[in-house]
Amino acid sequence: GLQFPTMGKRGGRRRGDDSSSDAEDHSTAAPGPKSKAGGKGSRRGHNHGSSGAGAGSSAGAGAGGRHEAKAAHDSTSTSADNSSKHGGYGNTGKKGLFGTGDIKHMQCVALKTFHGRHIRVDPSGEMKASSSNVGDAEKFEVVCNEDGTISLRSCHGKFVSVDKGAQIRACQGTIGDSEKFKVTLHEEGLISLEGPTGYIAAEAKNGLRANRAMVGTWEKFQVKDRSRKCPSTGNSNGASSVAEEAGDEGPPFFDACCNLQQILAAEEQYSSTHSDKIATTFGKRARARRDQGLEWCFSHFRSEQDYSKAFSGCIASWDATSVRLRSDNEEPTSVVGRSRARSGSSTFSNADDQGSVSEDRAWEYILEKEAGVCLNADIGPVVHAAFGIPPVSAAEADDAAFERLASLCQHPRCVAVGPCGLNFPASSEPVEVRDNHKNLRAAEILAKFGTAPNGIYEARRDPQCQTWLAAAPGSKVEDWTVRHGDRRSAEFSGACMDYETRRERAQITVLEKQVELAKETGLVLIIQIPAQEDAERHLAEVLVNKLGGPGTAHPVLLSSFHGRPKCAAALLQHFPNLCIGFSGLLTHSKLKDILGEVAFDVPLDRFVLESLGPRYPPAGVGDGRGSFSHPGHITCVSKELAKVKRMDESDILQRAFENTGKLFGFPKKSNPTSNIEATTPCSVAVSVSASAGTADPASKDLPDTESQEFEVRAQKEEEEEEEEDEE
Repeated sequence: GLQFPTMGKRGGRRRGDDSSSDAEDHSTAAPGPKSKAGGKGSRRGHNHGSSGAGAGSSAGAGAGGRHEAKAAHDSTSTSADNSSKHGGYGNTGKKGLFGTGDIKHMQCVALKTFHGRHIRVDPSGEMKASSSNVGDAEKFEVVCNEDGTISLRSCHGKFVSVDKGAQIRACQGTIGDSEKFKVTLHEEGLISLEGPTGYIAAEAKNGLRANRAMVGTWEKFQVKDRSRKCPSTGNSNGASSVAEEAGDEGPPFFDACCNLQQILAAEEQYSSTHSDKIATTFGKRARARRDQGLEWCFSHFRSEQDYSKAFSGCIASWDATSVRLRSDNEEPTSVVGRSRARSGSSTFSNADDQGSVSEDRAWEYILEKEAGVCLNADIGPVVHAAFGIPPVSAAEADDAAFERLASLCQHPRCVAVGPCGLNFPASSEPVEVRDNHKNLRAAEILAKFGTAPNGIYEARRDPQCQTWLAAAPGSKVEDWTVRHGDRRSAEFSGACMDYETRRERAQITVLEKQVELAKETGLVLIIQIPAQEDAERHLAEVLVNKLGGPGTAHPVLLSSFHGRPKCAAALLQHFPNLCIGFSGLLTHSKLKDILGEVAFDVPLDRFVLESLGPRYPPAGVGDGRGSFSHPGHITCVSKELAKVKRMDESDILQRAFENTGKLFGFPKKSNPTSNIEATTPCSVAVSVSASAGTADPASKDLPDTESQEFEVRAQKEEEEEEEEDEE
């Protein structure tokens, strides 16, 4: 096809110019960022043969370097390779990168502009041509309409739409006239998209507008076929789906560990701490969910993210020091509009009632509502619970906290104790601590200074500063900071230092008590350790002393591991029922060497998949702002693990699903998508088991005489095989 040179850094084009015409080119021939020669270039020549050096071109236009249109057009082929690397469309005839046929025959595509950038969609729906690589945010699902037009759906589940001002955003959940585009194919293998207000053009500063009346260079896009790599549309953070690639529901998958309550509150938390466009969008969605009483509804979250039907559930973890139990004379939750069942049960009478649930009681509502969802479905996702005291809350672990933890472990949905572990802070200079700031709990530090122990002190949040401002109208925070800021900051640092010291001393004791509790209750022990040699050594000592010597059968999940491979190998050898959890950390380039070695060596029956949401989103999910991990990202982890172990992704998901059921002791259920009987983490599934003395299925329904004949024939065949082996 016809090749295009790269447009210069200062290149431009007037509205309505046709790239196929012989009109004068209005772009200034200026050298690009990587041009070797500078100076003014010619403003003359054909649009296809501009003499300006583009981004990546090695032939800059010197002063007086004028070329005719024909000469410039002939020189296009020599610079095609450079322009394909650093800008422009490149070689449009190369197979495998993109399809040269109709876009309507593709399921998932990426669009590359003439500037050499791909169109991407931010979580807020804003679209820009600013990405150099193709990730989930740069992929669009192609939906063919009956009238011959197409619609593009982003990885967030929203359709690309054109508003009245010709602005392009991915913000609509349904297809209307503004979401339909006519496709124009060009001989060069490029396409143009015409919306209701005109053709889409890639403007300067990476902008996109649909206001062009004619097709020029900036209105043409290179199409890259990504049908086999298409993410699961509707997932706000780009989770991919093996089911869509396989054309069916695909193998089931299960999230072995996540903080579900923080996942449901992630958008609201981001909107309260940031002031960008994404925070504004998140805030609107969070308020809408809260007005409808859906802020803690996981089923609503799954519908928003368009989860695959293959999703089977997750294990949600809670910090036992931050939850509240229900007393005998207390209502189930402080929910407006919800009433308790007449029978006195703890389930809610109406799942669609509106109201708000306090954060310390949200765990109960999440578990009970999801239990109702599962019971009303044939095979529904199940939310199990894991309760523990993490290292960050070790200083809060008093006798009342351990009593609460023991009560929580008796909950029918609880299947594990944890996550627990060790995390020793880095050594720092000692700070003087006043007596009235010693032995403070996290809530007391927050009340005194307006900042949590692990936060950064801000004067405007300090209660003393707020009181001073209220008493002196017209005063500013800066005035109070000049007078008292240094003193209060030092006091806050001293209180935090005392808190961290107490937390470090209490970690080992807190870990030992949780290991003992897991051993007494028979629940799975979930442990998490950072990449610290001291933490690894102390953890190994605690596990060996409390769980038993080599060969102990207690189930253990090593979650969020990113330490030394030798440590993982030693734990796998010492504890035969220990499994390693792989999360989005496996996809990050900084940890690929360490975790890649662990993932390559781990046996196929000793690993599970976890999201650890909302922390550690997989690489390539979003642009870093507002991105968070959730159970839908399990398929992103399985893709990376399949690459490391050189296996098919469906096999990885199936193995992880079976290992999860075996580790947590879930009942078994035959998987219709596989010939293997798989374990499913669903408490309502029917257990299918066979006794050790079951007869051969071939002779199960035969009469006695036929059964005897069958046994005689089988015995003769065995004897013949033995004789052949001896020969």
